[in-house]
Amino acid sequence: MNNESLFSMALGLQSPWKVEEIIFSNDNILEQNELHLQIGFESGARFADESGVLCPVHDTVDRQKQELFAHFVLITMSRLCTNESENLLNSLLNLQPDEMDPKQTIQANFKNSLATMSRHLEDIMFVPARCIKKVMDDIVSSISRNHQKLRPGRSYIRKSKKPVNKWRGCESTA
Repeated sequence: MNNESLFSMALGLQSPWKVEEIIFSNDNILEQNELHLQIGFESGARFADESGVLCPVHDTVDRQKQELFAHFVLITMSRLCTNESENLLNSLLNLQPDEMDPKQTIQANFKNSLATMSRHLEDIMFVPARCIKKVMDDIVSSISRNHQKLRPGRSYIRKSKKPVNKWRGCESTA
């Protein structure tokens, strides 16, 4: 009898449920011991939905690397579209890169750029290749609508002017 089956019996898990992994961490510095159990199910198991019909389970694969890559692609595409949007805005002001005055330079809002790219991600992935230019032009023009003046040498810290509510301002005494 292995440790996984022993813990499964101790927890009263019945098929198809089982303990898949046992991690015991011992932190000598904080003098803490932790036991982590990862509970899963047998391959091919079916579970009842709200109406009681047995249905197969989908997607039990851990996809951390894929999600990390997707975030990297989203941020990179957003940065590229933000740069293109800034070039478009500055060209509309007839500013050449060598004669740009920092007071006149326009800066695209990167947070807006991320939101815009997230909204249009399906369009980019699923439209035919001949239509991709129109989608990218729509993204750049949408990002260009939300812009601000570039403020070089800003010396004050950005912080919200919203009032602090009573819960956020409390310090924990525990």
